[in-house]
Amino acid sequence: MKNIFKREKSIFINASVEKVFRYVANILRHSEWAANTLDITHIGGPQSGEGAIFKTVIHRPAGITGSFKGQIRILIEEYPNRFVYETSDTTGVYHWSFLFATEREGCYLNQKMEKISGPWILRWLQPTILWPLIGSGQVQTGLENIKSNLEK
Repeated sequence: MKNIFKREKSIFINASVEKVFRYVANILRHSEWAANTLDITHIGGPQSGEGAIFKTVIHRPAGITGSFKGQIRILIEEYPNRFVYETSDTTGVYHWSFLFATEREGCYLNQKMEKISGPWILRWLQPTILWPLIGSGQVQTGLENIKSNLEK
């Protein structure tokens, strides 16, 4: 599948690569660090790792009503270097990749989002308007929350 667009962000975390990987790869803990309020329930496959499937409900930020439902499927888990999952909801199908690298006394974490498919209007709106105004900040907030939670 060819992606429609992709963006990525990185952060340094003063914690071991192994600790950061275990935290990020635990899908049920994503609600602890995601920018939006998120409900996650395991619905199929193994409890974790490749093939695990989860149902999600994403609640929009304050001032924006409603929520939307989606699904997460873990595609790749290569401890402690790479973790990839696919999300699908009404906005499309996305691949979220996390790369982990030891740097100094901690971990350099790179998060990449690739939009694979979705409604035609979002193919234009997301890279030009939605990512710069909302998506980029939400991904940055998530990375900063991971850092804050692991550096406590």
